[in-house]
Amino acid sequence: MIARRLAYASLTALALAVMVFWFATRTVAGQEFGDDAYEARFIADPSVRDAARDFLGLLTHGSLLVVGASLVIIALLRRRPRLGVGLGVLVFGTAFVAEVLKEIIPRAELGVDPFELAHNTGPSGHASISTAIALAAVMVVPVRWRIPVGAVGGVLVAIMATSTLAAGWHRPGDALAGELMATAIALGIAAVLVVVRGAGNMVAVRSMVRSWVYAVLALPVLIVVIDIALLPEAATADTGHADFVVGAVLIALLALACVAAVVALLRDVDLDPLPRGLTSADDPQPGAGADPQSNAGAA
Repeated sequence: MIARRLAYASLTALALAVMVFWFATRTVAGQEFGDDAYEARFIADPSVRDAARDFLGLLTHGSLLVVGASLVIIALLRRRPRLGVGLGVLVFGTAFVAEVLKEIIPRAELGVDPFELAHNTGPSGHASISTAIALAAVMVVPVRWRIPVGAVGGVLVAIMATSTLAAGWHRPGDALAGELMATAIALGIAAVLVVVRGAGNMVAVRSMVRSWVYAVLALPVLIVVIDIALLPEAATADTGHADFVVGAVLIALLALACVAAVVALLRDVDLDPLPRGLTSADDPQPGAGADPQSNAGAA
């Protein structure tokens, strides 16, 4: 049941990624929204654009290799070789897929794009890779650390992904599709790991739900901060301001939602090693008399 749930969630995220990218690149409304949001970044304070580009500059091929390898090493040190392989596929596979898709997917010519924006720019590599890294971190830590690690990771993804828009590297649809694509890959890998090792024991989820409810209640504050910080003179500028702010807010909210969804979907999947002397055949399943607080694991 757990593997099926994760597989369905993975397919749902993939379908949403395709739908978002199709709307952004294959419809007049989508292209107009993306181009207006992209061009409206010029309204922002130059220091904001510079800060966004500096932040994006932190994610290079070298830093990606270091971070990805570090996550794999952590999994190996915690005696989870299968998860280590899965995390390597998640981080480096996501980076590869994003770059390949960006090169092979054409952008429809609908008479909307100006000449300099007539080529495909998505999915965003920075948005997809940062999402993959955040989700890999959630998967590699013990269950009790998933909420705080997910919260920090979600915020960092939100900053990284919105920076792609503020810096003028991507349209909103590029970042949104990248976040969803990475989420689909992470959930698919989690589903495979559960099939390989069996499902873990139930863990308490009430505190998880409550934590993310608080996060949702704080989102209006996030919207105001983005509006004030990025576009202080927007009220007297052009109409692209609204598209920019909406795009930035959607990117940030989706980043938080993707991480929150993975944390929630893994709520009853303990990815730690099986206790010494216990085989996968002996691994107690949720609802089969297992102790919810025990540490029997999967993957």
